[in-house]
Amino acid sequence: QQTDLVDMFAVLDIESSTKEDVKDREIFIKVLESVTKNIKHDILKERLEYDTLERVKLISNSKQFNTKYVRTRTKVVLQAAEVQSVTGGERGLQQADDGAC
Repeated sequence: QQTDLVDMFAVLDIESSTKEDVKDREIFIKVLESVTKNIKHDILKERLEYDTLERVKLISNSKQFNTKYVRTRTKVVLQAAEVQSVTGGERGLQQADDGAC
């Protein structure tokens, strides 16, 4: 399954970004670039680091992508809080928090 493969890439992403050996990181990026054509980009964007996504050209700017993500997440949480205040329960906020990630 693609999700299993992407999960493996996510672990390698973290491992290669924390190593001092730049060569391992470059090899990982080249492998990732070669397989991104065959994997759903949404799954990769959910699990890989922003700088990695930028390096394999799935996003154009990691800072801009992060800003957009934070704004979207904030909007979802605020909408859920609004629903919660209208309904008087916590269910709306929990659903939004579970579904937004």
